[in-house]
Amino acid sequence: MGLCPDGGTKVQAALTRQDPGELHYGAHGMVEIGEMGFSSDAYIPSQLPTTPKIGLVPVMIHELAHQLGIASTKIRHFLLRRHHRISLNR
Repeated sequence: MGLCPDGGTKVQAALTRQDPGELHYGAHGMVEIGEMGFSSDAYIPSQLPTTPKIGLVPVMIHELAHQLGIASTKIRHFLLRRHHRISLNR
């Protein structure tokens, strides 16, 4: 698991500017998929389950959304800090 020296995750460490420790494959975090009885049915976009098994595509879309949320938070934070510095320098 991606834990850093203080026991938190490497992603938490990176977001809070802490030392994440040694990175795995150069990444602070990654999505690992195990054996969960994924459905072999074709993916059909739906807000309701289309099969009693777990859908791999919806799981990956869900995990990707976590990454997009983290990225947008960091980008917004960076842009606000940059804008604040520019405003102070005028």
